[in-house]
Amino acid sequence: MLERFATPQDFSKAYLEAVNKIRSGELAKPLPKDATPEQVAEWRKGNNIPEKPEGYFEKLPNGLVIGADDKPLFDEVASKLHARNVQPEVIHDLAEWYYGMQDQQIQAQQTADAQAKPKLEEQLRETWGADFKTNAGIYANYIAAAPKEVQDAMKQARDAEGNFILYRPEIVSWLTAQAREINPAGHIVPNSGEGTAQSIQGEIDTLEKFMRTNRTEYNKDSAKQQRLLQLYDARIKLKARGAA
Repeated sequence: MLERFATPQDFSKAYLEAVNKIRSGELAKPLPKDATPEQVAEWRKGNNIPEKPEGYFEKLPNGLVIGADDKPLFDEVASKLHARNVQPEVIHDLAEWYYGMQDQQIQAQQTADAQAKPKLEEQLRETWGADFKTNAGIYANYIAAAPKEVQDAMKQARDAEGNFILYRPEIVSWLTAQAREINPAGHIVPNSGEGTAQSIQGEIDTLEKFMRTNRTEYNKDSAKQQRLLQLYDARIKLKARGAA
């Protein structure tokens, strides 16, 4: 700065002029529309406006730092505010509001996510009734059988309201129905694969023989009755799928 003045007298003269401008309120006056770049720079310096837009981000309150993802947005805002000679406090308040709002949204989403899972289970128990445990196992196995990339995508996907799609009962029910169609006997015969039809028929034969030879005991055994009905249903679905 001192190198700009040829003599101490020139420096004194410039200093007195600056003091007089401050005392007269000239620097506090709005800039004229035809202000030169030099006048603009001097006015900004006297009114605590940074020389460049990025100066707005110096000394942000409460240790705030503009994130890399947010920087393009804030750079554009800073550029527009700087063109209008807005005070730094304005963009500081804006940054505090922006990140405070994000924190509130994150906390609200975390609370909603924590409440969604037990709510899903409650709704599915009501919808599936006695089949809840069986359907839950089918659904879990179906998701686990997908490639990891697909699993991650499904588990992270959210709907338009920001909720996980796998916490929506209608989607879980649909996926479970698809799993049943793809492998009708998957929940009937563990590790079903080749020979599934034979395994089902073999168990049907065993239960039917028990029913014929021990009718009284069979009539008392609701578990065996339910199992036989499941096996019949699986056999029908397997035959239908084979015919298709």
